[in-house]
Amino acid sequence: MRDLHRYRGPIYRSLMLVYNMMVLNLIFIVSSIPIITLGASLSSLYATAQTLSTDEFTGVVHEFIRNFKNTFYRGSRIFLILSLSLFTIVVLTHFTILFKVRFLTFFMSFIFSNFLLITFVIFPIGALYDGDYKLVLNNAAVFLKSDLIVSMFIFFISIIFYIMIPLFFPKLIIFHLLLGFSGMAFFQIKVIKKRLV
Repeated sequence: MRDLHRYRGPIYRSLMLVYNMMVLNLIFIVSSIPIITLGASLSSLYATAQTLSTDEFTGVVHEFIRNFKNTFYRGSRIFLILSLSLFTIVVLTHFTILFKVRFLTFFMSFIFSNFLLITFVIFPIGALYDGDYKLVLNNAAVFLKSDLIVSMFIFFISIIFYIMIPLFFPKLIIFHLLLGFSGMAFFQIKVIKKRLV
């Protein structure tokens, strides 16, 4: 019996965490294939990663499906709002550049940079707080304002991980397919939870 408990030590828990994150990554990729479910998939990814970080889960697949159902409307609304906001910001920025209105160009660049920062913290914040999409948006804006350095850190790490590494090290794309999304979700949840405690 002691040998069984010894195998369930830190090495066993670490290997199980990596395995569960690989399963979570695969489920997230499959559930995101229809673009219309991307918001719900992201919400479920972060909610499941948050549960994985506390070791209180019954099974990754079961947890992901449960979170997907629970956060479907909230995640879809947030994703729709983010998509429409991005489209509006890009169109307005294009027109300010086209008509050479410098003040508005700088203003739109400022709005765009804040939009990017909030995009990278909104789904982790949604996993940590219950409530409707308005409360999640409000909590993300409050977090961005109170912890700008952490938000920028998460943003730059995400850009390096999702854009720079695939561009400069394309052979590592298999790593993204195995652990990329769940690993980043797990990392972001850990960083934000530390700041909120």
